[in-house]
Amino acid sequence: MKILRILLPTLFLLLLVLYLYNPAFFQATNQSLEKVLVKKDRDKNGMLDWDELNKQTRFTSVVDALKDPEQVYILNLSQLNLRSIPAEISKLKNLQILELQDNQIEEIPEEIGALSKLQYLYLQKNKIRDIPAAIGKLRNLIHLDLRANEIRQLPDEMGYLASLQELDVRYNEITRINSSLSDLKNLQALRLADNKLVEISEDIRGFENLSLLDLSQNTTLDLQETLSNVSKIPNLRSLEIRNQNIQKIPMSIAELARLENIDLSGNSLSEESKREIKKILPRVRVIF
Repeated sequence: MKILRILLPTLFLLLLVLYLYNPAFFQATNQSLEKVLVKKDRDKNGMLDWDELNKQTRFTSVVDALKDPEQVYILNLSQLNLRSIPAEISKLKNLQILELQDNQIEEIPEEIGALSKLQYLYLQKNKIRDIPAAIGKLRNLIHLDLRANEIRQLPDEMGYLASLQELDVRYNEITRINSSLSDLKNLQALRLADNKLVEISEDIRGFENLSLLDLSQNTTLDLQETLSNVSKIPNLRSLEIRNQNIQKIPMSIAELARLENIDLSGNSLSEESKREIKKILPRVRVIF
């Protein structure tokens, strides 16, 4: 006890000196503790990041997945010639990646809404025409791929996908974008190429974090009005408008202060128009 009484003041003095001369030591310790707490909180919620997800078993059969449904994070049912999505997937409460691409699926069942932890949903290259309202229940969805289907309209409920960062609906038959989609404040990439869009309303200005927009191959689109609205997207960095029969770009495009790349290939721009575009967008990489 006598030795302890002697050592305690000395230890206290050492810690005090360390704090005075190297406070970063304590800060780093706190940061490490914070990372541990964040990880525990994420694990508690059952959500895994991309690196962690890639370490999980990739199931390729619903039958196998249902043997221990709590341990299923990835289910790959692609290229199986499926005509419908098995309703049993609603039992996979921890499912976070669902791959259903390259099938013959015609509709998405309401049961999809039960997959509350789903982060990545791949439904490209099917025969889907309608998206159910239940899609709006996937509040943790980050990536949604609906390319190459027969979709004509996106439901208003998609505006509830608060975590969505990338939406790919290329090669469909969509004619307009619902105003509710402007509620997707975390959306970073919106791919709308090869549809039947007639207009892009001023609601598109609501995409505060959108950095990539692809409007290519929508020949029925009113480009002058569309680009006037697009120019109000505050953080847009990449704009693709290929094969649109564009002959002239409106001056409003210069309002895109953060634009870095614009793809105008496959259009009918004269040499004079090209020079004018380079003049109004001097710091932008332009592809003709």
